[in-house]
Amino acid sequence: RRQRQMCIRDSIITHIESWPGVWRAEPTLDVPVDIVHGDITHATVVSGLIPNARLRRLTVAGGRLATPAPGEVLMGDVLRKKLGVKQGDIVTLNYAQNRREFNITRQARVGPAITQPIGSTAYMRMEDLRLHFAYRLGYPPNAAGGVLIGADPDYLDSLQKRLHRLPAVAAVQSRRQTQRQIEELMRFTKAFTGILAFFGIGLAFSVIFTAVSINVIERKRELATLRTLGFSFSHIVWFTSVENLLIAAFGALAGLPLGRWLDIMLMQSSQSESMTLEPVIYTRTYLIAIFGVFLLALLSQIPGLLQMRRMDLAAATKQLAE
Repeated sequence: RRQRQMCIRDSIITHIESWPGVWRAEPTLDVPVDIVHGDITHATVVSGLIPNARLRRLTVAGGRLATPAPGEVLMGDVLRKKLGVKQGDIVTLNYAQNRREFNITRQARVGPAITQPIGSTAYMRMEDLRLHFAYRLGYPPNAAGGVLIGADPDYLDSLQKRLHRLPAVAAVQSRRQTQRQIEELMRFTKAFTGILAFFGIGLAFSVIFTAVSINVIERKRELATLRTLGFSFSHIVWFTSVENLLIAAFGALAGLPLGRWLDIMLMQSSQSESMTLEPVIYTRTYLIAIFGVFLLALLSQIPGLLQMRRMDLAAATKQLAE
C-alpha cells in the first residue's frame, strides 16, 4: 500500500502536460538495485527511459544519442570500471531489498558506455523496468516515481506552486536549483584550480625569465662586437628576439601535448562515483598559452638588453679579444 501511494499515475502526468506553460512532461521511475558481475556487487539505481525522450537524453562518446535496447542496461565509465564489464557482458540486477520470501532478479546485457558527468545511475527501457520490477513491487500500470517537466521559464514559479498542491508530489526541484547545487560543489574545485594556475604561471615566468636572461648575458660580448661593427641597437633587439621566440616556440610545441596528457591524467584520477568530469580544452586556451609564452620571452629579455645598451663597447670588445 505504501509503494502505491508513492507512485505517480499516468493520468497525473497527462494532467500536468495540459497546464499553461508546459510543453513536455515525461515520467521517470527509479528502482534501487544491486548489480552483480562475477564476484563484484555494486549498489546503485536503475532509471527507466521512455522512447523518444527529450528531457533526459543519454549520449555516448562523440555526442551521439543512446537509447537502451530491449533487455539492455546502459552505464557510465565509472560504474563499468567498478563492475569490470564491457559492452555485451551479462549482469544480474537484484532488487536492493530482496529477502527470502520476496525476491526480484533480472539479467541484462551491458550496452555502450554513456557519458555521465554526475552520478552513477544505470538506465533501462521504461517498459522493461516496469515489467520486471514495478509490476512485482505492486506499482499500478504505467506508474512513475517522478516527472520531468519542460516548461516556459516565465511559468516556473506558478508551476512549482501547483505541483506542491498535488498530493502525489513530495518535492519539486528546478534545473536552476540543480545548477546552483553543482556550482556550489564546484566552487572549491575552481578555487583549487585557480591556485594551481597561479603557481604554474609563476613557475613558468621564473623558468622563462631565467633561460632568456642567461641567453642574453652569455651573448653579451658577441652582441657588443656586432654593435661595434655598425649594427644598430634595434638590429640587436631583432636578432635576440627572433632567437628567443624560436626557443619559446620549440618549448611550446613540446609542452602543449605534455600539458594535455597531464590534464587527462589529473581528471581521471579525480573521477568519483558522484561526479565524472571529462577534460575539455578550448582552442583559445592553447592560443592564450602560446601567446603567454611568447610574451614572457620578449619581456624577459628587456633587462639584459638594457644592460647591454649601457655597456662600454670598447671594454667589452677588448675583453673578448683577450
